[in-house]
Amino acid sequence: MTAGALLRTTRRRHGLTQRQLAIRARTSQAAISRIERDLVSPAVATLAELLRLMNEELVLEAREVDGGHDVTLIRRNLERPIEAGSAAVLRDPG
Repeated sequence: MTAGALLRTTRRRHGLTQRQLAIRARTSQAAISRIERDLVSPAVATLAELLRLMNEELVLEAREVDGGHDVTLIRRNLERPIEAGSAAVLRDPG
């Protein structure tokens, strides 16, 4: 979901018009419209403040991505000493 879609969905859920939210935020209706249409990308702090004005909290989180790699095998290969004179080739020692 984009910042604009999040703002629009939240504003509508609260039954506010763009103008009403703009008045609360001390900005213009056009500025709210530009954000909601994803013509501009607001700073995280700006988006958080707009949501706060509707008694909402912006929550950001990071999640580990599973790239389909065998992390155990990679760790095992990285921990294995490299033999002198041999090419450093990653292989399954199993």
